Amino acid sequence: MKLLDGSKWNDILKFLDQMAKHKFTVSIHSVIHLNNWHGFVDLSNFIKEQKFSWTVGLLTYPVKLNIQHLNNSDKDLLRYILHNYDIPNRSFILEYIK
Repeated sequence: MKLLDGSKWNDILKFLDQMAKHKFTVSIHSVIHLNNWHGFVDLSNFIKEQKFSWTVGLLTYPVKLNIQHLNNSDKDLLRYILHNYDIPNRSFILEYIK
């Protein structure tokens, strides 16, 4: 049995293009965690460009991937991102990492 090791960006873009051709509404649902928070600037720009709706949740389990485990400088950078980019649920995320 082969385990999946993540999505390929080109495959995602092809899928989204097919959805647009068939007039489907696309909504992006993300979960922010220790390994992906730094990509939210690019994701925000992409979603804004594509005019998709977007929701963001917090990963709380497994605990080791929780964004509360960011070091202080990374928390500061995440705060900057949340204040300066159109990230959904930003107030809740900011409160969560206090």
